[in-house]
Amino acid sequence: MPRLGHTVHAAPDPAAAAVRRVAVRLAALTVGLLLILLAGIVVAVYVTAHSLTLGSLQDLVRSGAQHQVSHLREALQSESGDGSAAPEVEGESSGVAISFATNRLTFLGGSAAQFGASLPDRAAAADAVRHGATRFSQVRVGADSYVIYTLPVRDTGRVVGVIQAAASTRQYDQGMRDLLEVLLAVGTLGLLASAAIATLVTRRALAPIRISMRRQRDFVADAAHELRTPLTILHSAVEIGLSSDTSSEQEDALSQALVESRHLARLIDDLSLLARADSGALALDMQPVDLEKLVSETLNGVEMLAEDQGVRLETSVNGAVRVLGDRGRLRQLLVIVLDNALKHTPSGGAISVIVTEANGKARLRIQDTGPGIEPRDLPRLFDRFYRAKGDRGMDGGGLGLAIARWIVEAHGGSIEAANAAPHGALFSISLPLLVQAHHSPLAPLTFL
Repeated sequence: MPRLGHTVHAAPDPAAAAVRRVAVRLAALTVGLLLILLAGIVVAVYVTAHSLTLGSLQDLVRSGAQHQVSHLREALQSESGDGSAAPEVEGESSGVAISFATNRLTFLGGSAAQFGASLPDRAAAADAVRHGATRFSQVRVGADSYVIYTLPVRDTGRVVGVIQAAASTRQYDQGMRDLLEVLLAVGTLGLLASAAIATLVTRRALAPIRISMRRQRDFVADAAHELRTPLTILHSAVEIGLSSDTSSEQEDALSQALVESRHLARLIDDLSLLARADSGALALDMQPVDLEKLVSETLNGVEMLAEDQGVRLETSVNGAVRVLGDRGRLRQLLVIVLDNALKHTPSGGAISVIVTEANGKARLRIQDTGPGIEPRDLPRLFDRFYRAKGDRGMDGGGLGLAIARWIVEAHGGSIEAANAAPHGALFSISLPLLVQAHHSPLAPLTFL
């Protein structure tokens, strides 16, 4: 049972989280492509239907106007000769209203009662008389819209009158609205169905990857466990050999074997730690932690090593900064970053640790005065087994900073590396303050 005030929980599984992110991205990509495809189909169907329906309506009014040409000529050539006789409207096409006018746009009559004693589109009629060309136009009367076809009538080569045929677009507009609603409904249902199918297919497609990652993780954990016992035996045997009377050559060989066995032991411990972290089996003992005390204790632990290298350790804490965390893991985090800084700081240099708080976060800045980090190494600095070009001759297995990132992310924080000015490396660590944990106990545990 955890002690009062402590919260023990398992750290999240980064491998499973990575697979979930990949699954979400693949499903989103699939749905996005289907959305584009469905949108293209909807637009194509709507535009095609619009073109066909409007073309049919235009054919209707054109036919209606052409059918009335002879009646307008007869009226203009009547005995009165002044164009006062109103032409008869015969054989009117269904839904098409006809209006007649002279070449001076004097209204002669027709069946377009909804437009009164005037042409539906006088401007179009004037343009047709002036240029002698037919044209389509559209006018609105009240709540209705009409398609107008203007036809100039010629006699002996000159325009003697004009006919305008009009048809309401009400049914056409309603039909297009109904079609659009149907297309949107079908498209939405298709998109929802495709999203469900894409999610299912993606999960099944990634299942072998999840299994492979779990097997790889289990293999690493099992291998680390199995290697620890023989390595301990080998380590003890080498120490016994060193304690007995040996020649200088044998002593050198045994000393080298002891160094390498210690290095291998650290590597196995790191692999075991990451394997347990990946499986979610590694629990964190969450409790209030005073970062000022933690930093001071950690610096005291590495102070002797820093003195041997001629490196100064400097610290600055801006007031009491407390977080909710696993004290042991946070100390391990500081040791990893400080050890990395010591490896790259030359004699006479300095390492500074600054602790502040801002925007509800505790912030640690660990800066050295070394040569800094190559820009090409920055994106992969926290990857497992990745070692920068300048680190390949140094002790270590390339897992330290990967463990540091896991510790920070397991606490709901973040870690970044950059180059400091004028030179040196800068590691910035951000952790949720303890006050956030009091107001929202689940906040640091859900790792948002």
